[in-house]
Amino acid sequence: MPHRRRPPHTDNPSPQTPLQAKFSVQYAVARALLDGAVRISDFEGDAHFDTRIRPLLARTTAFAHPDMADDADAQFSAEVRVTLNDGRVLSGRVDDMAGRGGDHPMSSEELWEKFDDCARRAMPKEDIMPLFERLETLEKAADIRAVIRLLVKRPPPGAVTAAAKPSAAQGKGNTLLETSWVP
Repeated sequence: MPHRRRPPHTDNPSPQTPLQAKFSVQYAVARALLDGAVRISDFEGDAHFDTRIRPLLARTTAFAHPDMADDADAQFSAEVRVTLNDGRVLSGRVDDMAGRGGDHPMSSEELWEKFDDCARRAMPKEDIMPLFERLETLEKAADIRAVIRLLVKRPPPGAVTAAAKPSAAQGKGNTLLETSWVP
C-alpha cells in the first residue's frame, strides 16, 4: 500500500510492456517477493511475461494506504502485506526509503548491489569492484586521472571502434544500440 499519491502513476496490475512494468507497483512487489530483489533486467525485453511472475502478479493488489496523510512528509512510504496460504499476514513498512535524498543514504552494501547491477551492463566483472572502491573514496583522490583510467579502459557499449566502423553502405547514423531501458 503506497502513499495515496502513488497509485495514479503506478497502479498497473498487468503490465504489457517493459515501460508499463517500470510503473507497476504490483510488478515491482511481485518481483521482489519472487526474487528477493528487483534488477534492471527485470524491466527489459519480456521479463514482465516471465511464467514464474505472472501467477504472483495476478494475486498482487495495490491501493492507497489509509493511514498516510496527503500532506505527510514521507510521501514515498509504503507498506507491504503478504497473506500466506495458512492465513497468517506478514507485513513491513518503509517510511524513509534509503537512497531517496541525502537524509536517508543507502548503506555501502546497498550502494554496491545497485552499482554492480548497473555496471555489469557496461564493464567486465573483474573491473567493477576496483571502480566501486575508488568511487567510494573519490574525495581522497589526489589525481582524478587515476579514476578516469578505470572508466576508459574500453569503449562504451555500442561505440564504434576502429575495427568495427560502419561501412558507407551501413550509413553514418547513430551507432549506439537502442534499448527499452529508461533511467
